[in-house]
Amino acid sequence: MIPNIVLIGRNNVGKSTLFNKLTNSSSALVGNFSGLTRDRKCAYIKIENKKIILTDTAGIIFKTNKFEKEIMEQTYLALDKADLILFVVNAKESILPEDYYISKKIRKNQKKVLLIINKIDCLQHKTESNEFFRLGFKKNFCISAIRGTGINELIKEGIISWIKNKKIQKNILKAKEYEDSIKVAFIGAPNVGKSTLINKIINKKRLITSNISGTTRDSINIPIKKNNKNYILIDTAGIRKKNKIREKIQYISIQKTFENIKQTEILLFVIDISKQQINKEDLLIAKKILEAQKSIIVVFNKCDLLNQQELKKIYPIISKKLNFLKFCQFQFISAIKNKGINRLLDSINITFNCFKKRSNSAKLTKILQFATEKHQPPYVKGRRIKLKYAHPGGFAPMIIVIHGNQINYLSTTYKKYLTNYFQKSLKLIGAPVTLFFKENQNPFKK
Repeated sequence: MIPNIVLIGRNNVGKSTLFNKLTNSSSALVGNFSGLTRDRKCAYIKIENKKIILTDTAGIIFKTNKFEKEIMEQTYLALDKADLILFVVNAKESILPEDYYISKKIRKNQKKVLLIINKIDCLQHKTESNEFFRLGFKKNFCISAIRGTGINELIKEGIISWIKNKKIQKNILKAKEYEDSIKVAFIGAPNVGKSTLINKIINKKRLITSNISGTTRDSINIPIKKNNKNYILIDTAGIRKKNKIREKIQYISIQKTFENIKQTEILLFVIDISKQQINKEDLLIAKKILEAQKSIIVVFNKCDLLNQQELKKIYPIISKKLNFLKFCQFQFISAIKNKGINRLLDSINITFNCFKKRSNSAKLTKILQFATEKHQPPYVKGRRIKLKYAHPGGFAPMIIVIHGNQINYLSTTYKKYLTNYFQKSLKLIGAPVTLFFKENQNPFKK
């Protein structure tokens, strides 16, 4: 297994800020809110040319309700899988009972531990940090994750020293297999079953699920292997209308969702079919993901809550409302009942192959000719608009460049007709195609 470094600590000590600093990204949610991180969040980091998994976890708390217990289960699972633990504490506060509780929990696991005394922003805080030595860990590092102070020392004297351990060296494997993975993001409104669906696909309770709207706040990347193919499944925060109480958390979560869309090839747009309607929120999400120029599969979840007659009745309504996504596959599933999951994986593979499809100038020009013969461009100033030839302009997603005369006068409707014609002719199931139009230069015009 690839060695795993896990960040552990109570709420709001700066674990996610340190995670972002070590991964050189803004991947994890950070803010002045207690409990922003809920699920485990993983990322690869490269140190000394070795690939290592870094895992951020939720802050350890003492609350005992069912939802909080589920959050803690994910943290304790990460702790069990850890090869190195970075135990993060807050220098601006005294040692709290939670810190002692966590230190005891860590010792039971008998793993290598580095104590990270974070938020050392001034000399006073550095002096106050001495009390944390009472926690009894040999290796201690004073840092300010937000400013980057002490990070180099942590890497050189802490992490690199650990990497050089012979036992860890044996466990370090090449992780190239996941670099070419199919990246699939699960997008939708809150509580449509995205996390439940991922848990069913991987056949593990990897993500926290509940009927509480907005359970998932951060985007979680999960690498898996199914049928000899590698995937990275990305669970995202539910996209919803603004709520004044949690407006800032929502804003950060949604921004992260759209940032993650950029890194994926396929978007699974999950809709709760049990509501028997496509609402404004669903349409807004659909239009946003269409703009992202990624492959799309529309997944109607919770089909077990409807009978066959109800499903037949709702289908024409769905088709009409989502007519602009008619090039995509519509999959009807029940994540909780494990129905349609294998079919969904087949859809992902089909859509991915379409997304990566290539074509040549001869084929594209031929399709263009067929399209214009079937429906000719209009006349402008007594002359018909001429579309002469087409050639590829890019792949994944496919871009087609069309050359002709008076192209600037082409209507949006005719451009849509051409887009649909290319999509259908090239059999780009779920994969977008973008057309660019280029006016031919008149060689006699000065």
